[in-house]
Amino acid sequence: MGRAVIVTGASAGIGLGIALKFLNEGDDVVLVGRSLDRLKSAIPEIFEAKGKALFLAQDVSTLEGCKAIIEEGVKLLGGRLDALVNNAGAYSVSKAAVDMLTKASALELAPKGVRVNAINPGTVQTGIFTTAGFTQEQAAAYMVKSAGVTPLGRVGTPEDVAELCYFLTDKAKSGWLTGQCIVLDGGKLIPIIGPK
Repeated sequence: MGRAVIVTGASAGIGLGIALKFLNEGDDVVLVGRSLDRLKSAIPEIFEAKGKALFLAQDVSTLEGCKAIIEEGVKLLGGRLDALVNNAGAYSVSKAAVDMLTKASALELAPKGVRVNAINPGTVQTGIFTTAGFTQEQAAAYMVKSAGVTPLGRVGTPEDVAELCYFLTDKAKSGWLTGQCIVLDGGKLIPIIGPK
């Protein structure tokens, strides 16, 4: 039996990449988004047919929606929950708050054996830029420019983030890791925080 996982923001981009990673590893995943149709169309039918992919339409921007995600998600997973991936709703302005919430939650929940970590991705190749109003050409130009100022010479992929997320939820590999806000940006911040 695979792990029981809830992934918010799972209809596209990074959230979809994370959900697919867990599904491909054999885990049971509740994919959360605002639209059931978008969620269902994003996932290969084989996962739904096997009962591995479960779907939940909720809005993480409301307290009621967040509560429903946990209550309904755990119910869909047969009362189990091994990992919660909060991918939706952490926009740039709130990232500092998410980092502090991660650290505070890690301290509070550590005595119960619950680990809390955050991934702070750099530029990742998703549709977020066109969704935000960029034209296809502007989004492509931004990706090229971003890759040019990244030491590894490329922007990230949803799969890059998914691999780190999967590692962080694996107790055998990262069981002593909690309260960490991991920057995953191909080294883009090294010139900012490194030696002058």
